[in-house]
Amino acid sequence: MPTSCIARVVRAARVAALILVAGGSALASETATAVIPTTPGLTYKMYDSGHFSKFNSDTQFAYVLGGLTVTAGTPSFGQTLDLPGGAAVEEITFFFVDNGPETIMFSFTSVPADALAGTLHGSADTTGIQTDGILSATIAGSPLTTIDNSQRLYRIEMDLPAGGSSEYRLHAVRVGYRLQVSIPPATATFNDVPVSDSAFQFIEALAASGITAGCGGGNFCPDATLTRRQMAVFLAKGLGLSFP
Repeated sequence: MPTSCIARVVRAARVAALILVAGGSALASETATAVIPTTPGLTYKMYDSGHFSKFNSDTQFAYVLGGLTVTAGTPSFGQTLDLPGGAAVEEITFFFVDNGPETIMFSFTSVPADALAGTLHGSADTTGIQTDGILSATIAGSPLTTIDNSQRLYRIEMDLPAGGSSEYRLHAVRVGYRLQVSIPPATATFNDVPVSDSAFQFIEALAASGITAGCGGGNFCPDATLTRRQMAVFLAKGLGLSFP
C-alpha cells in the first residue's frame, strides 16, 4: 500500500465517537473507528466550520488544520440552520478537537420572529474530555424539535475557548432530521377520501400543499389511473421545479 494511503488510514482511525445526550454527560469515550454512525431514516446536512460567524467584533479567529480556532476575544460563534419546514430534528453532531483544560460548549436553540425570547432544544460540552484526535459529540432527542420556519429561526451556538494555535477547534456540524408528513385535518377535503381512508393523511398533505385539487366535483378519484401528464404536474409542484 502506498505511503499516502497508509497515512490516510491512520488519520481516519483516529476519528472518535463520543455520544452526549442533551444536557447529559459522556456515555462513551474515544474509540478508534473510521465510521461515523448514522441513524436509519434520517436525512443529514453538514455545515463546515466556515459557516459559523462570530457574535462580537473583538473575536479573533483562524483556521488551523482544517478547523476553526479562536485566538483572542469573545469565544462565541453561531450558525443559522436551513432545514425544511416540518422536519423533526433528532441529532446534532459536532466534530471538534479539545486539547486544553477549558470546555467547549455547544447548544441548539431557536428564536421566535419577534426575537423576545429564545428556546434551548439541547446542549453538550466537552467537560473532562481531552484528546489529540477529532471527537464527535451528539445532542439527541425524539425529536429535539420540529422545524417551524414560519415562526422561528434555528441556530447552532458555540463557545470555543481561545487557546494555543490548535488546542480547541471546530471542524464541522452534522444535523440529522426526519422528514414528516403534516398532521391531517379533522374533516375530509374530498368526498371520496374519508378520514378512515389509509391514505387520508397523505392525500390531505398533497391538497394542503397545492399539489393537487382533485379530479373535479369535490373528489380525488384515489383509484383512478395516473397519467404521465398528471405525474408531471404532481412532481413539478411538489419539488418546486422551475427554469432560470
